[in-house]
This record gives sequence, structure tokens and C-alpha cells, in this order.
Amino acid sequence: MRKIVLFFVVISLAVISAGCVTSGMKKIRGQRVPIALVSVVANSEIHWKDENPIDVDRMGPLAARVMRNDPGLVLVSRTEEFINVTENLIRETLANSSVTNLADRETVLQSRAYQAAKINREHEKQSSFNPLGDGFSSIHMVKPEDFRFVDYRDRNFASALAAETGIQRSMFVEFNFTRAMALGIGKYGTCRPEIDMTVQILDASGKRLFRKTYSVQSISTTNVSAAVYSDVAFMRLLDSAVVDALYQLIETLEG
Repeated sequence: MRKIVLFFVVISLAVISAGCVTSGMKKIRGQRVPIALVSVVANSEIHWKDENPIDVDRMGPLAARVMRNDPGLVLVSRTEEFINVTENLIRETLANSSVTNLADRETVLQSRAYQAAKINREHEKQSSFNPLGDGFSSIHMVKPEDFRFVDYRDRNFASALAAETGIQRSMFVEFNFTRAMALGIGKYGTCRPEIDMTVQILDASGKRLFRKTYSVQSISTTNVSAAVYSDVAFMRLLDSAVVDALYQLIETLEG
């Protein structure tokens, strides 16, 4: 009997959740009002999916020799510069859609509301203890230039931004970049980037209108040998994967 009751409770919650998402989507669709791009964050180092971070200082002799012969090869890609590219990709891709309209960048970032917004301390952390390793492993988060790690849970921010600028919608985007083998054995063969892009859109009261995670992997691949690969080639594939995820977002908003 308890199992039956629990089953219906779970089903009811799922229906309510779906209804809230549908209701939120209706408020977004058909209203090409400006949306403030408030936060874009990502991990600063791209490691192998479902594996512990690589310690570059402890690379094997083969990988070290390969990298000495070609300085364009890396064990780990970094995203400090790419996160600025990512912001531009978001703006350009959504600007060309018929369902969204991002608010002016400077209007948002230079507003008093934005400067006073609460910070997401989890994103601001500089390191995290790795119990599987031997000490601390870097999990730096990065953001575009001039951005802050604004906390989406700060409802005062949403209302303050609306009051100051008239912007009634706020968007938060978080990326998790990884890479995975496509073909081969071990770390010899071909690899590709994989991304999880989580998008949240809130209204002027801070209420969530939309939240969804898009998981995308690059169709094309690049060569990898002894876990070493071309950083330039890999980042081009990552660029393409981000755009593919954004197209999926647009399709969702278009219904």
C-alpha cells in the first residue's frame, strides 16, 4: 500500500513539474522581449570524461617526448580564453533566432543591480579536495570578461534589474566541458569534446521559467596519441559543439 501511495506521489510531482515548465515556456514563447545574459560559467580545464584530472607535471615519458616535438600538442585544454568566445557564440546564435532577444551587454553588466548581486560561492571557489588523489586538484571555474559569478538564487537581483533597466528575464548558462575517446584503445586513436550545457531563465521575481541541460558531443574527431592531442583542432570542435547545443536550445524554445 505504501509503495502504491509513493508511486502516485512521484507521478503527481512529475506532472506538476512538467506543468510548471510548460507554463514557463508559454511565457517565453511568443514574447521576444530582451533577456539579460547574466552568467556564463565553465570549468577551466578539460579532462577525460568520468576520469580523475590529469596531473600535467606527472605525464609519462612518451607524452612528454611527443609534446616536446610539437608545442601545439597538449594533455589538457584550458578555457580561460574560450569562455569569451562562448559568450559571443551565445549572443550571435540567439540573435539570429526568432524566439529570443538578448539585452544589451553593457546595460546588464554595468547596472547597479548586477554589481550588487549575490555571488555564487560554489563557482567562486578556487580548488576542491580530491579524496582519490593526493591533495588538492584544481577545479577553477571561468567566466567571460567583465562578468561576475552571479547566484541565480538571488531573487532580489532579478527584481532590482527589472526595476532599474526594465529587463524582465534573466539567463544563466553553465557548461561542463569534457573529452572522450571516439575510436581506439586506451588514449590512442581519435577523441572528441563533449559538453553539458545547463540553461536557466528566470522572470523578474526570480521565479524559474525554464531549466534544461543539453548534452552534446562533437560529430567530428581529432587524433590522440599517448593522451596528447592538438589543442587548436580540439577547440575548433568544441566551438562547433557549443553551437549545436545552442541550436537545441532554440528548437526547445520554438516548440
